[in-house]
Amino acid sequence: MIMADRSEQLTQKEKQKQAATQTEQQLQTEVNRLKDPEYIGEIARSKYGLYKPEETPIIGDQK
Repeated sequence: MIMADRSEQLTQKEKQKQAATQTEQQLQTEVNRLKDPEYIGEIARSKYGLYKPEETPIIGDQK
């Protein structure tokens, strides 16, 4: 019984580690994207409505 419990615990810990590794990879990808000025500009425009002085925003129908 103890061996089965340990095996189950090990399996759960491996799944947690795998999920944490995947999350870490996703966060690292986002960090790398945030170093890109173009990506930062996309966020500024889409999320915050900020535009460069020479840009003219075009607002379409939002559905």
